[in-house]
Parts: sequence; structure tokens; C-alpha cells
Amino acid sequence: MNIKRLYLILTLGSMLLCITVYHVVNVYGKLSVPILTNSRNTLVVPSVMSMLPPYWNSTNGELGSMNVTDASRTLLTPISNLTVIHYGDVIKLQLDAKDVNGRQRVHGGDFWKALLTNKNNGKCSVPGHVEDLGNGTYFVTFVANCVGQSTIAIALTHTREAVRFLEREFLPLEDKTAWKGYFGTGAKSNYTMCVLHREGTWENKCEYRSKTGLGRSLLLCDKPENQSCSSLHHLVAVFPSKTAVDVASKHKHLFERGSKAVAETTKKIIIFDNDQNRVTEQLPYCSPETVDKTFQGHWFNGTWHPAHCRTQKIDVTKVKSCLANKNILLLEIRR
Repeated sequence: MNIKRLYLILTLGSMLLCITVYHVVNVYGKLSVPILTNSRNTLVVPSVMSMLPPYWNSTNGELGSMNVTDASRTLLTPISNLTVIHYGDVIKLQLDAKDVNGRQRVHGGDFWKALLTNKNNGKCSVPGHVEDLGNGTYFVTFVANCVGQSTIAIALTHTREAVRFLEREFLPLEDKTAWKGYFGTGAKSNYTMCVLHREGTWENKCEYRSKTGLGRSLLLCDKPENQSCSSLHHLVAVFPSKTAVDVASKHKHLFERGSKAVAETTKKIIIFDNDQNRVTEQLPYCSPETVDKTFQGHWFNGTWHPAHCRTQKIDVTKVKSCLANKNILLLEIRR
């Protein structure tokens, strides 16, 4: 090997060794626990919990408990100034989820219901937008569309654990909704059980598809005796099915609490009039191009007012023109 090349390799190796030693001494020298003991030359691993960010909210070798979110212990902190609010202003609050022990929850996923209401100046209500930060903290935002003295109320509808059960186990569950399918006519008419099915296999079932209504799901019915599958004439809902009841009963405790209001968060605020009518009249009329934004807005005297457009009052003539040459289907659900 060339002498110069060997010298270069040795030099670079020495530099890397020095850098490594310097890094080890400076990093581990700052830890509160020793890396190497003198008595038995035993390696002591630093506590993993001590190196995690503070928001983890866990003990370091102590006995602790973390329960589901408790609305009565949850904290609500205004971010916006609630003393001076005008029509159209954005109101923002911070919600910190706590468990029954008052400990900060470290995961998001709770389902909250937020509402701003005013019953004095017409029946006005504004749904709040809840932003989940994923660490037990949420931002709740309202648009001040109710003029006068209004009330902010926030309630916990479902905990993270209940939501995860619904998303992962209940919603993907096959056969959770059932119907009685009636076949034949007159005295020969009888029924069998029908379900919506998406996955798995089946044998000897009457199959019904719909390109527009069922997606990749099928309506499957048990084959009726002495009747053909084509003689199905109507369905009667039977909800929930036995399959759904059996699965849900194992997680009944997640839904026994019901909707609970956040403690001390029913706040009274005053929203000052900022020429409400003029602001509304400047909006364009709602059209097919704005339909994807019409879920944002507020209720006033029983009418929904979208935030980005104005709703139109349609008379009988326009209704007839709109529904001309269209088929209207009415579904009756019997319980």
C-alpha cells in the first residue's frame, strides 16, 4: 500500500476517534445518572421516561393511573379577547383534556361538541370547529354570527376510546344493519333476513346490486322458500342487528357516560352588531359551485345561513321546474 495513502487513513481514523470520544464525554457527562460504575464496571441505562418531552405527563418509576377524558376536569382557556366581540369576528379557545385524576391526556381523538347560541335576538346558533392537535389539546373556533348576549357551550360526546372502537371495530363490522325482505304477493308473501355485505364469502344468497347507491356493498337476503329472488318487493329496517348488539354490548361502558358539558365553560359573551344585514347582503347567492362550502355557517330563526353565500327562497314554480323529469323515491322506515 502507498505510504501516503496509509498515513492519510491513519490521520482520518484518529480524527474520527477524537470526535467520538468528545461527543460521548459531553453528552453523557450531562446526564444525572452514571454511565459506568467503578465498583462492578456495570453499564447503567438512563431512564427513558426522563428523556421524553414534558407533555408526556408520566411518572418516573412511581405508581400512576391514566383514565379516559373527564369533561368535569377538562380546562378551557380563551385565546381571543372575549370582552370586545363584533359580528363576524373569530373566537378561539384552547381545550386541555384531563382525566378523572386531573392529569393531562397525552393523546387526542376525543369527540367534542361545541355550540354558540343566542335565544334572545332570534333563535341563533353557530357550530364550533374543533381542531385536534393529537396530544390532548384542542382548539375550538367560532364565528361570531349571533348578535347580542350569547352563550358558548362545549360538551364531550365520546372519549377517544369510544371513537376508536367505532372506527376500528363497529363501522367495519359486516351485517350490523339488517332488514326484513318481503317476497311474493298476497297470502304467499313471506320474509327473510337481509343484510348489507362488503367483505368475505357467502353461499346461496339472493344478491342485489346498485351502481349508484351501494358502492361496493351488496344487499344479501336469505333465499325464501318457494319464492324466487326476483320477487322481493320491499324491505323493513331491523336495527340494530343481533351481530351489532353482540359486539356493542362488550363495549357498553364506553357509552354509558353520555354527553357531558365541560365544567365552568358555559360562558356568556356579548357580540356587538357590525351592520349584520349589510354583511349578509354582500354575499352572492348559493350555487352548485359553492355547495361544498355551505356546511359552514349558522342557524337563524330556523333557517340555515351559509358563511360564503346567501340561500334563496324558492317558490312553487321554481320547485316544479327543478324537479321536472326527475324520479323521487320515498323510503319509509318502520320500527
